Amino acid sequence: NKLMMEWHSLSKKEVLAKLKSNERGLKEDEAKIRLEKYGPNQLRKIRKIRPFTIFLRQFHSILIYILIAATVVSALLGNWLDAWAISAILVLNSFIGFIQEYKAEKAIEHLKSMLVPHAKVFRKGKLREIAATGIVPGDILVFYEGDKIMADARIVECQDLQANEAALTGESMPEDKRIAEVELDTPLADRTDMVYMGTSVVRGSG
Repeated sequence: NKLMMEWHSLSKKEVLAKLKSNERGLKEDEAKIRLEKYGPNQLRKIRKIRPFTIFLRQFHSILIYILIAATVVSALLGNWLDAWAISAILVLNSFIGFIQEYKAEKAIEHLKSMLVPHAKVFRKGKLREIAATGIVPGDILVFYEGDKIMADARIVECQDLQANEAALTGESMPEDKRIAEVELDTPLADRTDMVYMGTSVVRGSG
């Protein structure tokens, strides 16, 4: 599989050749073909939480357990008025909690749909900004200080480039990046010629 190759161990020239690309980037029609072939550049979507699941979550707390126990005890002792009163409080509390959490989930979903990430790429020699989902193998990505890396990529040009890869490697210090390839068995955290999706640029450009 071409996408699973050990890109960090290949030279810049080899990488461009194997991806059938160049420093001017892909043509638009070729990018469309590759998008259809490989699919969008995105992680598998997490299943949405169902309303019933949100409702059930309202019963997972120590206070609720205590109230349920009190209801059972009241019923066993024949104190039906107390049992019904506690049950009503339980249902009302759960309903209010459900409404609040359901609204919060919907608000987060709406916010995510509005915040569509973008990336800068070269297409036929022109710098363009596209939706990150439209990145395809062979695209020439461009990033600057403060940018999020929107796809795993092999560095072919850079200047004083440093990336924060703490989320990936656990290292708190920024990683210096360079063009030169590294050995095939180099650990992921030491692959200085690669950048990874979800990390960010803290200095320089590439």
